[in-house]
Amino acid sequence: MVLERRWLRWLVAAAVFLAAFGTNVVLQPLLDGRAPLLPFFPALVIAGLFSGVRPALAVVAASSLAVLDYWIEPVGQIWPIRHVSDAILIAFFLIAGSLVAVVSSWVGDLMRRERLARRQLDSALRASRDTEERLHLALQSGRVIAWECDRDGQPTWLYVPPGAWPQDVVDRLLRGDASRGVFVEAVQAACATGQTQTFAEQVERDGRAYHFLTSMRPAPQLDGSPRLLGATADVTELAEAQAGLREEARRKDAFLATLAHELRNPMAPIRYAMAILRQAPQAPQRERALDIISRQSAHMARLLDDLLDISRITRDVIKLHTEVLDLRAVASQALDAAALPLAEREQATGLVLPPEPVWVTGDATRLQQVLGNLLDNAAKFSTGPGQVGVQLEVEADTAVLSVSDTGRGIPAPLRGRVFDMFARVDSSEHAPSGLGIGLALCRRLVELHGGTIDVASGPAGLGSRFTVRLPLAPAPQAPAPAPAPPGAAVTALPAGTPVLVVDDNVDAAHSLAESLRHAGCAVAVAFDGAQALQRYAQARQRVVLLDIGLPDLSGLEVARRLRQQAAGAPLALIAISGWGQPSDREATTRAGFDDHLVKPVEFGALAARIVQRLHQPHGEPLPHR
Repeated sequence: MVLERRWLRWLVAAAVFLAAFGTNVVLQPLLDGRAPLLPFFPALVIAGLFSGVRPALAVVAASSLAVLDYWIEPVGQIWPIRHVSDAILIAFFLIAGSLVAVVSSWVGDLMRRERLARRQLDSALRASRDTEERLHLALQSGRVIAWECDRDGQPTWLYVPPGAWPQDVVDRLLRGDASRGVFVEAVQAACATGQTQTFAEQVERDGRAYHFLTSMRPAPQLDGSPRLLGATADVTELAEAQAGLREEARRKDAFLATLAHELRNPMAPIRYAMAILRQAPQAPQRERALDIISRQSAHMARLLDDLLDISRITRDVIKLHTEVLDLRAVASQALDAAALPLAEREQATGLVLPPEPVWVTGDATRLQQVLGNLLDNAAKFSTGPGQVGVQLEVEADTAVLSVSDTGRGIPAPLRGRVFDMFARVDSSEHAPSGLGIGLALCRRLVELHGGTIDVASGPAGLGSRFTVRLPLAPAPQAPAPAPAPPGAAVTALPAGTPVLVVDDNVDAAHSLAESLRHAGCAVAVAFDGAQALQRYAQARQRVVLLDIGLPDLSGLEVARRLRQQAAGAPLALIAISGWGQPSDREATTRAGFDDHLVKPVEFGALAARIVQRLHQPHGEPLPHR
């Protein structure tokens, strides 16, 4: 209880002395001079308690001098003692006062130490509570069970974060599940070796597996008996994530194998058709070979388009060119485009449309792509004679477009996964062709239109029905023109148009040049950047079709040099590349290209593009292809 600061101790001692002296001045006239030392004893106690032994002894000395000077006759003399009784009184006060000062200061020191110890204890208790709260928070956040047990595996202390797991999972984990055999073995090993033991456990509940990882180490008690400290962490999410990664890796490997298979398949008939063209002089055989090449190359182009669309969708960069359109026209054109493959599989088609227009806001090309994929899916999974139907109707404020077939149907366990990426209903060797991305692409495109898509299927062999629902749109003031049907006539190129074809793929360059010559163009060919600059310097072609990936100079650098050579002369500079991302298009635009087409390009679309560029100034944008 002694004060900490030294100056404050002496100040308190002086204050209590002055207080005792003043009290004595007041009391002595009332007491007729008796007991002049009485008021100083309480002062000594206070000084000893709060100021310590030295200031208290100083108060003893000062009190003795005050009594000698003011309360022993004759008053005012330095040594007024005339009688033995006065000397005994002063000696008694010095001895008794010193004892009081020492004892009180000792008591004060004890009180100070006790108070300090209490503070330290309170602080330690608060640190312990804070530590325990932090521990509980960490255990709860990390979903960890902390425990101690004896050498028999019986818990002696346990903390389970509240609400982290169902109670029966905790009970089965800690009290007698079959996996506890692993726990007992780990306890015995820890006791025998003195080393930390770590092991995994699993608890099943309602079809879900809870995964736990336990670590324990021995910690002997004061009496030498073994005690084990342990923690059990819930690693279910990690285990499920690892299982998901393994499944993704499996699906990726299956997808790559399927992709290789799907890309090889059309190559075989294309090669056979090329052999027919070389060997057969008869026109019907040549026409059949050309049909095979056209059909199989279109199939390959569709595969590549689907891959590009999936890439754009997963990166959320796909763009919709929306307008108010009549969904009846979309349905009719999509069914017309799918008529041939359906007929080849002996599938009769039916189309049911309402008499009035069904207006929706959408991208006609993308909606035809959705319906085309659904029809292609119906054709692939229908064997032998059957029926594929397309029906459009209106329900309240929703357009409902359905595609039904009489094929093999979809097993119930797979219906919830048919719209997942790379999902395949049949993964056997004789399964229909496909990459498992068509339905995933359909779902995302429908969602981008604000709609939904679902599937219903009865027992095996009774077919399936895919239903697309899109929100209706207000009717336009003037009817929107119907999209041009597939297979429109090729745009005629002006006769004699000078064109330079630049591609390091010799076959690609020659085949495109030959097609342009048949269309009436005057064509030159170059296979690298330097040759392209030389050919252009010789003939100043009006149109340059330029590949980007050249062996010597980049197509971008060639484009910049061609613009410099042209020096303002009319030049339609069109990039034809396998790269079609937005960043690729931006790079070609900066390099001076007028247009950017992605391989493979249909000749009709290319011819139309060339004609548009011949009549449009450099730098004026056209829609991307």
